[in-house]
Amino acid sequence: YLKGSGCSAQITDSALFNNSANVGGAITIGATSSLDPDCTANITQSTISSNSATSGAGIDAILSTDITLKQSTVTLNSASSTRGGLAGASESGPTLNCDHSVISNNHSGDTTNLTNDFVVNQDHCYINDTGAMLGDQVGYVHIPQEGSPLIDAGASNYVPYSNTDQRGDKRVRGSAIDIGAAE
Repeated sequence: YLKGSGCSAQITDSALFNNSANVGGAITIGATSSLDPDCTANITQSTISSNSATSGAGIDAILSTDITLKQSTVTLNSASSTRGGLAGASESGPTLNCDHSVISNNHSGDTTNLTNDFVVNQDHCYINDTGAMLGDQVGYVHIPQEGSPLIDAGASNYVPYSNTDQRGDKRVRGSAIDIGAAE
């Protein structure tokens, strides 16, 4: 939980798994007023999965917050009321910079993966209610199953964050990087 003027978080090679809260099951981040500087969350090669909340089960962004997902997976988060994957609450909208990441198969009472409040900048980002075809969990990591549209779907000239994926396996196995935290 990060809240205040100019707050920031750097999350790398991490799994935020099976957490629960009233709001923001895994992460709640945001400014305390619209006059505060933006808060930022940079999430790289990480998995946010199986978290629960009444609202914003994966990530809950308040006011002018910039969230960057790079080579990450947000899946299977469940909100009993609203906003399963990423929730944004602001008149100007929080910003999501989604880079070679997947946001899929999150659930809630009204919206599933991403609320309309977000300003979204996408680069090889997969946001879909279903169809990501993520396979079984290996530890806390979800790997794409055979035939998934995530496999080799990254930019051919993309330079990954690391030579290994979140599990420590070779990052690029085919013609291009897979979308998400693991190959």
